[in-house]
Amino acid sequence: MDHILRLKLLAGLLLAAGSAAAQTGSVGIGVAAPNSSAVLELASGTTTPKGFLPPRMTKTVRDAISSPAEGLVIYQTDNTPGLYQRVGSVWASLGTLNTESMATAPAPTTNIPLVPAATTFVYSDNNNTAANGTVTLGTGVEGQRLVVVNNDAQFLPVVSASGTGNVLPKYAARFIYTASGWRRES
Repeated sequence: MDHILRLKLLAGLLLAAGSAAAQTGSVGIGVAAPNSSAVLELASGTTTPKGFLPPRMTKTVRDAISSPAEGLVIYQTDNTPGLYQRVGSVWASLGTLNTESMATAPAPTTNIPLVPAATTFVYSDNNNTAANGTVTLGTGVEGQRLVVVNNDAQFLPVVSASGTGNVLPKYAARFIYTASGWRRES
């Protein structure tokens, strides 16, 4: 009798595990009907508001993650604390970046170095770039970011050693420098 009970229990567990593994819908916490485009939707009530707390770790522990997935997000607790996302082969900070800008622009043919790596460089030519202007991205420092804003009514070509693309009219594009060159983030 004990043997039959064990077999029934094992069969029930296998069926439950199989149906749990077959779930392809959305999961919601604090939500009655999670958005179908999300794997996980978190909601906080208005009476007891709460936030999302990502995994917290030191830079050493973060760097020890074996084969981190593209898009993985963590909160780094030391060195430069903040949210970091895995982009290509680097951990990119999602926090506030230092910025430098130029009040007056050099001639459109002038090369502008993007240094230091911890700084986002904002370049404005005060709307003096010709309609056929091109932004050419040279070599950067791994983890460095660049934002290209196109206030013109035409496409703005962006050229780098790792490829060519366009920034849409009235749109901004973010780039990050990885081991394989400049990569568009948005």
